[in-house]
Amino acid sequence: MDRLEEEQSSIDRLKRMGPVGAGATAMQQQQQQQVASSPAAAVEEDDSQYRVEEATLRHHLWPVIEKTTEEQLHYARLLPGGRDGVWELFAEEGEMKMYKREEEVDGMVVDPLKALHQVRGVTARELCHHFFSPDVRMEWETTLDRASVIEKVSEDTLLFLQLHKRIWPAAQRDSCFWSHMRKIKPGSGKDLV
Repeated sequence: MDRLEEEQSSIDRLKRMGPVGAGATAMQQQQQQQVASSPAAAVEEDDSQYRVEEATLRHHLWPVIEKTTEEQLHYARLLPGGRDGVWELFAEEGEMKMYKREEEVDGMVVDPLKALHQVRGVTARELCHHFFSPDVRMEWETTLDRASVIEKVSEDTLLFLQLHKRIWPAAQRDSCFWSHMRKIKPGSGKDLV
């Protein structure tokens, strides 16, 4: 089977799994109910623009999405070179500064990166849209041969299957990942750089 047929077979298999609720286990359904009834899921009426969509809250990946999102926001709020001391400057070019922090996950060393740069004339929302939206993503993404949306959980959460470009001598790889975009309340990121 050639690579394209194999990818299409994977996409078809994932689609046959159906939307979340249809094949969710009892444990997943219980997690979904706990999330939906948790205080974190309750949002005041005037905060509706910051609300995570209901379809996302019911999805079996929601606990992982929420945990990862909160963790990423935590590290984004830590000031580089500040009293927290977790971000180390390793590259600087013009206004752009690149930071890394050392971390070990399951015995493997990983170095998360943080880039700080100001893009004039572009809002944060517009920038996020270009990273998130599949209709414009391939315009700037040079590491992929193809990206397919395998499930649109909601307007703010997508599941992708990506076919990465082959880099010799490694075999061509694919990846399945979720992407979630969220509006943050003003003041909740006042320490963001």
